Amino acid sequence: MSKLPLSYEAYLEEEWLEKPEWITLGWTYWRRGRGVLMGIGIAGFILFFLPWVKVISPESLTLSGTDLARALPWIWACPVAWLMLVTTAVSRRSVAKMRGARVATALFCAVPVVTIVVLILTPPTSRWIPIRFDYSWWMYATGLLGAMGLPFSVLFGGKLNNLPLPAGVVPPAIENKPVQEPSADG
Repeated sequence: MSKLPLSYEAYLEEEWLEKPEWITLGWTYWRRGRGVLMGIGIAGFILFFLPWVKVISPESLTLSGTDLARALPWIWACPVAWLMLVTTAVSRRSVAKMRGARVATALFCAVPVVTIVVLILTPPTSRWIPIRFDYSWWMYATGLLGAMGLPFSVLFGGKLNNLPLPAGVVPPAIENKPVQEPSADG
């Protein structure tokens, strides 16, 4: 068996592993939008548990995202999207995998934005009892955080022309060569 040549699939796998965009980066690598998306996801998850709505009439209440989600179950998509954003950003440890997760991370950032927009555009009403309420700025901050995450998710992984060097590789030194000025002859 050792004398047989590699199969086509095995040859492609070896070639695939040598590409620089597939180099596994460290768990603490935060560049190329990875750290920003992790931070946005954690902050958005925390914001979900803070007060979102202050009901003034018919009774005085303060409702968090979880309280609203108990009444409207589709709002649970918001914390699920934040947690999925964090786990997606943490688990992508190569540039190629980060670039492959761009659509997913954009979707996870868009879910809270859509949730907040729907809540604002369809306020609760009652036929017989007047309902008065104010949205808290925590709810607006949740939507803003999702909107801020969208550009980072679209650019997640960065460009391929400036890849990070693997551990232990020293970049080549830039030689200090004098710049030649053009001569007057042309």
